[in-house]
Amino acid sequence: MKKKNPELREMIYEYVEKFTMDNQRPPSTTEIAEEMGIGRTTAYRYLMDLDREGRINYDGKNRTVESDSIVKHDANAIQAAIIGSVHCGQPQFEEENIESYVNLPSQIFGKDDCYILRASGDSMVDAGIEDGDLVVVRKQWFAKDGEIVVALVDGESTLKIYHPADHSGVPYLQAANRKEPYLYPNIYAHDSLYIQGVAVFVIKQVGSLPA
Repeated sequence: MKKKNPELREMIYEYVEKFTMDNQRPPSTTEIAEEMGIGRTTAYRYLMDLDREGRINYDGKNRTVESDSIVKHDANAIQAAIIGSVHCGQPQFEEENIESYVNLPSQIFGKDDCYILRASGDSMVDAGIEDGDLVVVRKQWFAKDGEIVVALVDGESTLKIYHPADHSGVPYLQAANRKEPYLYPNIYAHDSLYIQGVAVFVIKQVGSLPA
C-alpha cells in the first residue's frame, strides 16, 4: 500500500478551507482531485484521513465535504445539493447531477435533510411554482394526500400534487394550472410511483411590477 504524503494531506486541508471561505460551500471530491492533480480515489483516501482526524466531516458515500470554516461561519446552516431540474409538465427523465451545494439557514428552512431542484415548465403555477424557481425538497419516501412531491413515475420524474388514490384505487399526481387543464391531465401510477421527496419551500427571484 502506498504511503500517504503528509504535505499533500495538509495542502488538501488548506485548499478545502480556502475554497469553502471563498465560495461559501465546500469543494467536491472531483474539484479537490483536479486542483491537486491526483485521482479521485487518492483524494478520497486523504479526505477519509482528515475525517478520522476530526478536521473535516467527509461523507464518503455521497462524496461530500463539510469544512470546519463553513460550520464556524454559520453554525445554523444546513447544506443542500442543487441537483438539476424537475419537470413541471409531462414527466421526463432527469439524471441526478449535483451542480453545487448551498447553505440554507436552519432558522428558516429547518434542519431536515433537503436537496434543491430547479423547476421547469408551468404546470404548477397555481401552487406558486414557476419556471426557473428553486424548489427545496425534504428527502422522504412517503407523502400525505395533497402534498407537492417529487415523484418517479414509471421511470420518469416530475413535480406534482400527490393523491394516494381516486375512486379507481390507483395513486395519481395532479397539476396546478387552471388555465391549461387539458394540457396537464392527472398522471396515474398504473405501474410504479416512488416518492423522492416533498416540496417544502420555493426560492424565486422577484421582478418589478409594471408602472
